[in-house]
Amino acid sequence: YPPGTDLTPNLHRLEPHGTSGWLHVPTFGGGTIRTEFEVLTGLSLRYFPEVQFPYLQIHQKRIPGIVRLLAGDGYTTLAVHGNDPGFWNRSTAFKELGFDKFISMADFPPDDAVNDGKYMSDKSFTDELLRQLPDSGPPRFLLGISIEAHGPYDQSYGIDQKVRDAIPVPKGVTDPQAKLELQNYIYHMQHADQQLGRLVDTLAQRKRRTLVLFFGDHLPALVPAFQQAGFRNGQGFLTQTVPYILID
Repeated sequence: YPPGTDLTPNLHRLEPHGTSGWLHVPTFGGGTIRTEFEVLTGLSLRYFPEVQFPYLQIHQKRIPGIVRLLAGDGYTTLAVHGNDPGFWNRSTAFKELGFDKFISMADFPPDDAVNDGKYMSDKSFTDELLRQLPDSGPPRFLLGISIEAHGPYDQSYGIDQKVRDAIPVPKGVTDPQAKLELQNYIYHMQHADQQLGRLVDTLAQRKRRTLVLFFGDHLPALVPAFQQAGFRNGQGFLTQTVPYILID
């Protein structure tokens, strides 16, 4: 990238105020629930090689993890995801993990369930997060799963093409289709960065203390772009990490 290019300015603005770094995740290009399962349970899927999709293959009435741990300390626990609750079997798995409530696409206020591209906008998603984080009442644990930047990236669903076409890409990405897919992803990914900044700034104005953990679930499936641009550490796309930040 040209010097001075910053595609995630809010993430970088917030990093000095929290703990941040790079996360090794057990999947690439898809399989969000693999990362989600590890974060919620502390169980590494490397020790369960036969389990490809934990929410579809692990069936227990009570799965231990941070949800049940915090519920035992008096927390209300809920998940928010602007998508079909049956996707990845989350409606069943979240009950097993101990969530009190799962707010999915149909539960969003109709006037605010706005798509940006093919999926629920990160703005509408963040609106719902803030609605579910009240200023008073019992402590609350909330898992938020955004979806605006989800693939496929070869289609320009509702994208402002002038804005998209102005997004810079690494000089190694020369194939027009690879460039288009990368720009489509970055277009939506930047909205996630904007809403991260908005979420943290809004919560920081409240008296109630809140801990925010923001992390990527996996790299997007942009194989041609990755192959053409390469990575700074010289390794392949299957071993790359994703960012996280924990901010008080």
